[in-house]
Parts: sequence; C-alpha cells; structure tokens
Amino acid sequence: MGFPPAAGALTGLGILVLLLIVYDLVSLRRIHRSTMWAAPLTFVVNALAVPIGMTQAWHSFAAMVKHAVES
Repeated sequence: MGFPPAAGALTGLGILVLLLIVYDLVSLRRIHRSTMWAAPLTFVVNALAVPIGMTQAWHSFAAMVKHAVES
C-alpha cells in the first residue's frame, strides 16, 4: 500500500528540525528558545494544513484572496 504522500515531506521536515537542534547544541551548547518553540509549532501547522485546507471555509477564503489579487 505504501506511505501517504505527506509522509516524505514530514520526514524531510523532521530531519531539518533535527539538524537545527544538533546545530544549536554544537554552537550554543543548548537548544535555543526559538528552536524550542518553532520545532513543535512546525509539526502542528503541518498536521492541521490538510484538514483545514479541505474545508469549504478555506476554499472560500482562498477564492476571495485570489480574486482580490487578480483585480
């Protein structure tokens, strides 16, 4: 059956966040405060992107923005 399409993106994102944490530990000898906030927030935003993106409210908002930009 395989993995869902977002699995690759989530894996890549996880690797980048892990590299950022390693960089913080090597250069600062601690995890920077912004990394501690941004890492979980990044995963939460990605987890909510698909369910929110499939709603009619989001499609209406996107159509409104597209119309405003094209005008």
